Amino acid sequence: MSSSSRFCCGRGGPVCRCSRLRARRTSGSLTGIWNELTEITGIAPDKAATLCAAVELGRRLARHRAADTRADFSDPERIAAYFMPQMQYLPYEEFYCCYLSTKNRLLAAVMKSRGGLSSSTAEARMIFADALGWNAASCILVHNHPSGSPEPSAADIRTTKRLVQAGELLDIPILDHVIIGDGVFVSMRRKGLL
Repeated sequence: MSSSSRFCCGRGGPVCRCSRLRARRTSGSLTGIWNELTEITGIAPDKAATLCAAVELGRRLARHRAADTRADFSDPERIAAYFMPQMQYLPYEEFYCCYLSTKNRLLAAVMKSRGGLSSSTAEARMIFADALGWNAASCILVHNHPSGSPEPSAADIRTTKRLVQAGELLDIPILDHVIIGDGVFVSMRRKGLL
């Protein structure tokens, strides 16, 4: 067996490229990744478990590094770095509201809804009730697109505008809405959509 064929996933591609493609098809859960890895010729269950442990360690390190940069959470790159490891491969949408202090420090990131392949719903009542509970000075909205493309949909724009208006009435501004895709993100503020 040649050294290049030893590291193939059976479809002619290198293992890392194949693993990345397979990771997109799983739920992002370690069980899903383990199941996909054990289907690859040459990866035994013990090796799949080792790889899953490495994936989890990488996620935790990325999250820890992102947590160290939370001092100014109004920067969309930092927001994306915080959420990307947990959201980029999810097969469904999750919608978070980040509650911030007056210095834009993260007080809490609370999942407000989990949806299907193309949508999740966010209720203004629940978002701002929690904002008052956390004594938040402002909020940032974050959700993912399972398709991998972070471009805002018409529904995303409508929902964001509705929540921005509600925030203005309560004097709790929505600073941004960040949409997470597959390794990329969009800041609706930067696109001029807030």
